[in-house]
Amino acid sequence: MTEPRQTARHPQVLLHDLTSELLWTRALRTPALALRPGRVMLGMAAVFLATLIGNISAVWSSAPDDDQGRAEQLTFGQAVAEPITAAFSNAVAAVTSLSAPRFLDAVASLAMLPGRLLYERPVDTIVLGLPIVLVFVLFGGAISRSVATEFAAARITEWPDDLRVSGGKLGWSFAAIIGPIAIASLLLGLIMLGGFTLGIPIVNLIGSVLYAIGLLLAFAALALLVLHALALPMIVPALMAEGTDGYDAVQRSYAYVLARPLRLLTHGLILLVLGAASVAIAHALAGGTIAMTDWAAERLSTDATGRVLTGEGELAATQPAAHAIIQGWRKLVEIIVSGFVFSYFFAAGTVLYLHARRICDGQGTGDIWLPSTTQD
Repeated sequence: MTEPRQTARHPQVLLHDLTSELLWTRALRTPALALRPGRVMLGMAAVFLATLIGNISAVWSSAPDDDQGRAEQLTFGQAVAEPITAAFSNAVAAVTSLSAPRFLDAVASLAMLPGRLLYERPVDTIVLGLPIVLVFVLFGGAISRSVATEFAAARITEWPDDLRVSGGKLGWSFAAIIGPIAIASLLLGLIMLGGFTLGIPIVNLIGSVLYAIGLLLAFAALALLVLHALALPMIVPALMAEGTDGYDAVQRSYAYVLARPLRLLTHGLILLVLGAASVAIAHALAGGTIAMTDWAAERLSTDATGRVLTGEGELAATQPAAHAIIQGWRKLVEIIVSGFVFSYFFAAGTVLYLHARRICDGQGTGDIWLPSTTQD
């Protein structure tokens, strides 16, 4: 008697999934997940610490007198924040205008940013950039862990516990983010070393033949960086949801991007547009709050109040100090908005990972690693 033949079981997405498990029905929860006070607070802490670290370069960076050479005179924090903001703005604009080339340009510019920073500002990138990455993965991991637990298991966790779990995986999170970038940098470094041979007579003939190898290395580096940029939002959430190691998180995230690129891209675009709308609302509320506060404060006051609020005109006595304090409160409002943006990025990445895993592996979104019941 022969045993029945075993057939491979492929993950299936049923009609029920379209209404209960996929992003277009559950993505609307993402802003609410990101808006929880504990997660916004973690985001605020990450933004504050990263800004503090990034602005250390102001000690040895001079302020720009004009636009010429401005890139070299920016603080490291500005040199990182401006291209990232521009890339995400271009990605949102590409989605709204249905421009695939513009979207790919945004992804490519984001993928090439680490290499450009390392080439243009090597000391800043190593001394300041690596600590910023540590801050991001520590607090981002805590947000991802918190979101995964609520989204998958309907459990609300305390932020110190989430931060403790993220700290336990900090080394793996850091390696998972930096490792592929380091490999791509090594490949480009080999091309740079080979480039010296092109300037030496006779030897340049050998270098010109080996140029073909340089093309292959450059293609491999570019493909790795683009794949890493596309998978980046899911890498830390993968660690927090699975509780494994950095290699497994990178492997899973890359595999999901390659296995169902169009499905994953569609879900990512939904979250991107939803995030852009949420951030726009947050900025509008913050700006409106400050404007209304200033308007109300000036209604029954003298011109001195306006000078204190705006900092314009002649400030005397305690007015400069009062204006500085007001600016501090306004900066706090901006940090709250930035904290929400940070929280949304990791919340969206967590939701995206859980659904990518459902689509590619057929694994339920409620199946996550619980450190309280599982040995690490």
